[in-house]
Amino acid sequence: MSHVRLENLVFGFGSVPVLDQLSLEVGAGEYTVVLGPSGCGKSSLLRLIAGLLNPASGKIYINGDDANRTAPRKRNVALVPQDGGLYPHMTVRQILTLGAKRGHQTSELSRAVLDAATLVEITDLLDRLPEQLSGGQRKRVALAKAVASNASVRLLDEPLSAIDASTRFRIEQDLRRVHDQSGGATIHVTHDGAEAMRLADRVAVIEAGKIVQCDTPEEIFRQPRSLAVASALGTSPLITAQVTRRDDRWIDESEAAVDGPQQDNGCQATIAYYLSDCQRHDNANATESTWLDPQHGNRISAAKLRWFFD
Repeated sequence: MSHVRLENLVFGFGSVPVLDQLSLEVGAGEYTVVLGPSGCGKSSLLRLIAGLLNPASGKIYINGDDANRTAPRKRNVALVPQDGGLYPHMTVRQILTLGAKRGHQTSELSRAVLDAATLVEITDLLDRLPEQLSGGQRKRVALAKAVASNASVRLLDEPLSAIDASTRFRIEQDLRRVHDQSGGATIHVTHDGAEAMRLADRVAVIEAGKIVQCDTPEEIFRQPRSLAVASALGTSPLITAQVTRRDDRWIDESEAAVDGPQQDNGCQATIAYYLSDCQRHDNANATESTWLDPQHGNRISAAKLRWFFD
């Protein structure tokens, strides 16, 4: 059963279109990463689900209920904004208590706060103000606030932005642990393909206001549906070349043959590979079909080439 279902969402700012007939389903227990460049509508998508923005048309369902008819405060979601959304005059304990009030009785608040702080490992920070926290600590407090709310849907807006690499690894572990132990669904938006690969059960790629591919990271990496998808997900530079089908063979610009799928003669295609796909000569398999890129001198297994047809 879908935990969150978006049907044909249309949204824009005035005459500027942002989302165009966007549809997406996120199952219960699923960690979905929405991947796309800055300005593609990722943050707007989260705010639509949370009820902070209204679509021009389309439907939003949360746990089977029509969320279009539900006030934001009554939707069972917790939005973690990119800046964390922490109140500067409140201690961490007070911030978590505020989050916990949405999903617990008054008598349960202290336990809910302690449980959330323990899960995210910030019990030593409970009496600090936000100004006394590092960037990574503020991110973790914002995550703990979402946990304390007991919401069944967590909406994470670029939760790993503006933090150093060592802290990033720790927070990635926090994100997956919170998801795995809290149930419900997580929708995490980012522009970072490597981040999506590490965290997601499924990756949904936005292009031109639509979800153009939604699948496991491994499947999208192996067979992206477009060059834009391949570029978005790649963890190393994407290199392309043009080939033509002639005499029942694929021929590159140097007239060398390339092993590939069957197509009609005269067909043209773009082949692509990641720099990380390149073979070292001492690792080459003598029985494996390979292609030597005439432009860059890289040798790649034919099985690792991605094909895009004109």
